Amino acid sequence: LVDHLASTSELERTIVCVSSDHGEMLGDHTVLGKESPFQGSVGVPLVCSGPGFRKGLTVDAPVTILDLAATFMHYGRATPARDMAAVSLHDVLQGDAPLPRR
Repeated sequence: LVDHLASTSELERTIVCVSSDHGEMLGDHTVLGKESPFQGSVGVPLVCSGPGFRKGLTVDAPVTILDLAATFMHYGRATPARDMAAVSLHDVLQGDAPLPRR
């Protein structure tokens, strides 16, 4: 996908985010699976790249996958519903602000 976007000159105006559905313990704390609330079970990677994103930025703070909806809406200039619990990660990804506290 990234190669295709680059070959069509669309990559520089496209947001790409990669994540997974949940973590696995894989023997940490002698636990397998995801039945415990340890970081290995609840921590999920999220990697994003896009126009204006600060390169090399690492944020070690909790976000929710729902925040991606708010973020994509922000970049698309759409107005989120007032009862939407998600927050846009725009300012964080640009390197302009810390992650909002929940």
